[in-house]
Amino acid sequence: MFRKLFVMVACCSCPMLFALSEYQMQPREYQPPQSVPQTSFMHTVDIPTYQRKFNEPIQDWLKETIDQELSHFKQDKITQRGLNATYNRFLKYPFPVNHYLRRYRIIGERIYACGNIAPRENDLVLRTLARLSDYPGIPNLPNVDFMINHNDGMPMNYDPPDFWIAEDKNDQAPILSGGKVAIAPYIIAVPHYFPLAGWKQRYDEVIRSRCPWREKKKAVCWRGNIMLRVHLNSPEAVIYNQLMSESRSLLCLLSLDNPYLINAGFSHQIEWIPSENAKRVFRPCVKGYLSYREYISHAYLPELDGAMISGMGFEWKLLANSLLFKVESPFVSWIDRGAVPYHNCIPVKQNMENLIEMINWAQTHDKECEIMANNGAIFAEKNASMEGIMFFFNYLFQEYEKCQDFNTKDLLQECERDPKWTRIR
Repeated sequence: MFRKLFVMVACCSCPMLFALSEYQMQPREYQPPQSVPQTSFMHTVDIPTYQRKFNEPIQDWLKETIDQELSHFKQDKITQRGLNATYNRFLKYPFPVNHYLRRYRIIGERIYACGNIAPRENDLVLRTLARLSDYPGIPNLPNVDFMINHNDGMPMNYDPPDFWIAEDKNDQAPILSGGKVAIAPYIIAVPHYFPLAGWKQRYDEVIRSRCPWREKKKAVCWRGNIMLRVHLNSPEAVIYNQLMSESRSLLCLLSLDNPYLINAGFSHQIEWIPSENAKRVFRPCVKGYLSYREYISHAYLPELDGAMISGMGFEWKLLANSLLFKVESPFVSWIDRGAVPYHNCIPVKQNMENLIEMINWAQTHDKECEIMANNGAIFAEKNASMEGIMFFFNYLFQEYEKCQDFNTKDLLQECERDPKWTRIR
């Protein structure tokens, strides 16, 4: 009886041991040509964690985000004619618009790029995604042809109107961008390329800097640069009025009047601003940097726009186990649908008129706020880690491929023969 039981246990255990063996963790072989770069973010990704994501149901916020972003192109398919027309429209504009885009083609295990700009972190993202797909349990990257905007977002306030929109709507293709104006059509928000190089280190530092909710100061904390959205040569009154209406400025001025509720200030000097009135008003708001540990010792962290979105500010503030105060914005990031008011964040009006009210509410609903802060941290750990970011891209490309009306494999010869295309993987 004992021998029979031993045999049964051994037989049942073998598949499990095999599944966990080093052999199963080995990727399929890939030997790139010596001329092809091999830099990537592989060292920042925990492969077993990434593998497990493909065995879990797609989260509602992620499915809703991608469905919404691709909704137009589920009806009006992405074509080579549309991709070429949209890409060439950018090239017709003078600098800097003609240097915004980098176009990519993923064809089998190869990736090609073209554009007027030098290689960017997105090249590393794509090489990482491709190498991760060589591991068991991770689907191959689909064959896709797409464009990524490498500016701060789309469209910026200084961009020509509708510069990305094709003259014939039937020739329109989508553009991926690290932020977008919410009402701007045909733009798909993705994680911004620029912070990704240091994101793993930043992510880990935020985790190390977290402290228990009961130890946090029940006050708002913020640091950042003053934000001027008009040209430096604008009339002084225009500059002054714009700064006085900016969320960052309003928060810092509120801090001067409510120092026990709000610790907010500008990290850098403001002497470059061509408005004496503005400098006089905002000099007391210059307070210098704070470390993550100092930041996270506060319970309430507002999320404020930068030039467009805040460059992973949303993500690390959710991760901090403090309560995110989500300020209204005309801009959208890739992860915004994950912010659910009174589940993992508190909504604040863009003009800050309800900020003091929200702080007072939070102070009198401390347990509820602790739960919301914890919900935010759990969401960020699952989705804003490098594994979560890579999964977002993988899922986006899988769904993007379904919107294409061409076979990318047919483009392989063009990529190999046309000198404008460079193999990057």
